[in-house]
Amino acid sequence: MKNIFFNLLFFFVVLLVAIASTSFYKKAARTNGYTKNDVISCGTVLADIAAGKDGKFISVLPGWGNHGYTISTGNDSTQLYFDQGLSFYFSYHFREALASFKE
Repeated sequence: MKNIFFNLLFFFVVLLVAIASTSFYKKAARTNGYTKNDVISCGTVLADIAAGKDGKFISVLPGWGNHGYTISTGNDSTQLYFDQGLSFYFSYHFREALASFKE
């Protein structure tokens, strides 16, 4: 008798856990039009950076940081813009960093 009682109790506990876990992970109704993988940002889209009338994405802006990483290039301005991009990136100016890397 004890054995049947414990088996039934175990069965109902497992059933209860199974029902609770499936209802807990139900997908919420999408009311806002966004999915889980959508990125919501406070700023503009970073891909819309275009060159100005002079053909430059950004000019050299001294004094914004001193981060640097040596890259294999023969062009000094490439190294300068890369280091400027790192400084902007590490200071959370992502739009300016992308423009520097594009330059």
